[in-house]
Amino acid sequence: MDLKIEDIERLIHEFYHNSSQSSHSEANQYLTCVQVSAQAWDVVSVLLNPSKPLEVQYFGASTLYTKVTKFYHELDPHKQSDLKNQLLQLLISYLSLEGTKIVVTRIVVSLAAYVIHSVANNWENAVTDLVNTLQPNKLPHIPVNRVLQTLMDLLSAIPEEFQTIYMTQHQKIVIRSALLKFNEQIFAIVLSLMSEPQLPDEIRLSTIKCFSNWSQNMGPLLIADNHEEIVLLVLQSVCNENVSQTAVEAITTIYSHPEMQKQPNLVLKLMDHMMGLEPTLNKAIQESNPEMSNNIYTLFIQITETHSRLLLDTLIDKPENRHNILKAIAVVLQCSSTPGYHSIDETCSEQTFNFWYTLQDDIIASDESRIETYLTLFNPIFHSLIDAFLVKVRYPMDSVYENEWNSYDRESFRCYRQDIGDSFMYCYNILRVSMLSSLLSHFEVAANQLASSMAADQHKSWQYFEAVLFAFSSVAENIGPSESVYLQQLFNALPNIPFAYVTSARLLATAMDTLTAYAEWISNNSSYLPNVLTLLMIGLKSTEYVTISATMALKDITRECQHILRPFAQQILSVCDQSLSPESHLKPKEKSRIMCSIGLTLSVLPLEDIMIAINKLLTPIITDIHNVLNQCDRESSNIDNETVRTHVSAQLSMLAMLFSTLDVNVKRNDSGDEQQIVTTFKDHNSSPQPIYIILEQVLPIFNSIGTKWPTDEAITESLCECIKKSVITLLDEIKPLVPKILELLLFVFKISDIRQQTALLEVFYSVLANIVKRVPALFSSTSLDVSTLFRCAMSALILPEKPTVRYSSAFISEFVILSREVEPMCKVVNDEIENLVGQVFVVIGGTYDSPRCVVEHMADIVMALNWKYFDNLTRCVNALILKDGFPTAHVNHEKKTHFVRLILSQRKNKRKLKEVINEFSLTCRGLIGNEYSNQMIKLPF
Repeated sequence: MDLKIEDIERLIHEFYHNSSQSSHSEANQYLTCVQVSAQAWDVVSVLLNPSKPLEVQYFGASTLYTKVTKFYHELDPHKQSDLKNQLLQLLISYLSLEGTKIVVTRIVVSLAAYVIHSVANNWENAVTDLVNTLQPNKLPHIPVNRVLQTLMDLLSAIPEEFQTIYMTQHQKIVIRSALLKFNEQIFAIVLSLMSEPQLPDEIRLSTIKCFSNWSQNMGPLLIADNHEEIVLLVLQSVCNENVSQTAVEAITTIYSHPEMQKQPNLVLKLMDHMMGLEPTLNKAIQESNPEMSNNIYTLFIQITETHSRLLLDTLIDKPENRHNILKAIAVVLQCSSTPGYHSIDETCSEQTFNFWYTLQDDIIASDESRIETYLTLFNPIFHSLIDAFLVKVRYPMDSVYENEWNSYDRESFRCYRQDIGDSFMYCYNILRVSMLSSLLSHFEVAANQLASSMAADQHKSWQYFEAVLFAFSSVAENIGPSESVYLQQLFNALPNIPFAYVTSARLLATAMDTLTAYAEWISNNSSYLPNVLTLLMIGLKSTEYVTISATMALKDITRECQHILRPFAQQILSVCDQSLSPESHLKPKEKSRIMCSIGLTLSVLPLEDIMIAINKLLTPIITDIHNVLNQCDRESSNIDNETVRTHVSAQLSMLAMLFSTLDVNVKRNDSGDEQQIVTTFKDHNSSPQPIYIILEQVLPIFNSIGTKWPTDEAITESLCECIKKSVITLLDEIKPLVPKILELLLFVFKISDIRQQTALLEVFYSVLANIVKRVPALFSSTSLDVSTLFRCAMSALILPEKPTVRYSSAFISEFVILSREVEPMCKVVNDEIENLVGQVFVVIGGTYDSPRCVVEHMADIVMALNWKYFDNLTRCVNALILKDGFPTAHVNHEKKTHFVRLILSQRKNKRKLKEVINEFSLTCRGLIGNEYSNQMIKLPF
């Protein structure tokens, strides 16, 4: 590369001063090439001329750093030795100049990088020489403070460069050993400077940073003989506003090092010294100095969180330390209680959440003999924490929340409340029923305040009551359904709260969330269900903000309490019917949840009552869809209307939810797999399921929808979801409708672009996998193009989306396994097996960039073929391995032969087959032996 100084300077000027994006990009590209070129060594000295513009000098210094860190090997030993003198001369010459701080910084890190490269071979006394060179008395023409500042910056940079410069493991060991010889000298310098009371803050900052870097950036934690003295001086610097944050970072970084666990006495001594910061903390709080108070809080939180196990053990083993440990935890509690709203008035209280989690986790994990002592010690602390959180979690006044807070403030507060909700659960893990007792006391006080404010026509006191309900809902997950003291009192008191007259949407929404949280408890305490339903009705008739929570609550309660819903069915259905009326303000998602509750409620009624309710419920929906379809027939432009398409999709989603929940048989899914469902029949009934009757009526409508919007992903996905939920609900009862369903799905599928409709494919083949498993004989229909279905599934295997490949391969494997029993299916497999095996090899090899995450699903197909079509599979794979470069050039004939032999031998062990396929996939992709691949996929060896 031919480098001309004039061109470089011109491009540097363009880079900094030309606003054109293209010029800026071209200049950056060229200058980057300059830095990596071998000739850059020769131009650096020219660029680092004080007469040049500052940006040119800075580019020269940056280039020097790049060359020293990454291209040091380009220099021969003689030039490497000369480079040391050049760097020292450059540094000293620039120190005598004013206004060149950014250039000096780059030279300093370049010199530090040079030390890393040379300290183990040709400059063994590097650190000592640098210290001797940068002595103020040897550089009288340079200000003393500037020399000291540069020296500490340089010493601080050496451990950083040790961490960043690439080197082999052997080189790292050798260089670390060479550097560790200087640690006593470095710490002596640090102690000497930190002991100077008049040391300028900038030098103190660099000195603290140097102490931190040398203590923990060299690999093992370095604890010098004068460590405690230095730490005490650094701790005193926390009170200095200009260096406080750096001092805290240094201490927390060192004392969070894993090896500090081996130094419990140092940690406990630090805790004792930290108590001396309390006056500074109190002063900072009184003077409203959040920076200082945040720094001190950070120090206490980080140290106590990191060493919580040690502190707990010390509380019992060393009672003399108990006072200071509890005082330190009290400081953390004080931080959690910081007045004001988080992210508006303060930003420090969120730091404490991890500490409280760690503390309760360590307490619970302690020996049983110690837990009782811990509970006694920490009971008042956690009760105080609850009181603090009940204040911090409260909403501001409506006028402030709606008008003064922006969307970011509201979202931050929502996340903060969620963190407090998690912390309430941590408190419950420690306090158990005593927390419920405390919350119930708060509930009574808050309820009285709410009633008083409403009686006085004031609506300002709901926040306290809402906070208590939020706390109750937060701990619900850990409270068993058998709790019979405090929750009964809570639910006995709820009907006395005049929720119908509450104007706060947030209070009502939290009340709905509380009902959701205790749905399982309510199902085991059915006497409270009437009052709960009454409260839910209030929520459903409230504002949009509340109805989201109300519909979720109704859905969960009807699901959990389904076995006791019958006496209340008409009440629930009546309210749901009102919620689905055209006048309702509910959004489509809320209406779908209402439909879920309707299905769950109807399922417990006699068939006659179900059909009466269904006719009343579905008639408006079906009429509405008919009207939309007729409008589209009259005006074709409506087909492309976004509002129309969204409306149709929403109606289908409602039907899908009904199809998934209206079931006169009780189904239980223990495995989480939709294909593994246990069914219990309530009564023997020869009448068809209600869903069957409904589906039979709406299939013609589905056909019309599929015809008009075959390429609309939202509509086709909702349509397929309706079919899928119907199949899962009806199981074998759906057999008579399967031919019509398959015709509909196949029509929609044929028109869709396979790569543009992966979501549709996922739903489509999940449905087909269920159908082929339940009713394989239906694939013998002459009106059904089975071969097209099979070929489309094969095509879907090479798509990048894992769920799509999963369901496509599930369909293929089920199809293959059952095909021996159905002649048309068997013919399809025999006709397509060569293409199928080839496609499987393509996916395994990543020929068309199939992601590695889908490879495991190919084992299902190979296992099915191995089981049912062993001879055909053997013939196909032996033919495929003869193709050169297939599936990729990374595998030769020998490796392919070995792979084939392994997969043909694995006819029952799917786990082993997956491992074999994964290993071959890595080999095909050139990743075998790669560290990342070994982490991601376990290899057989």
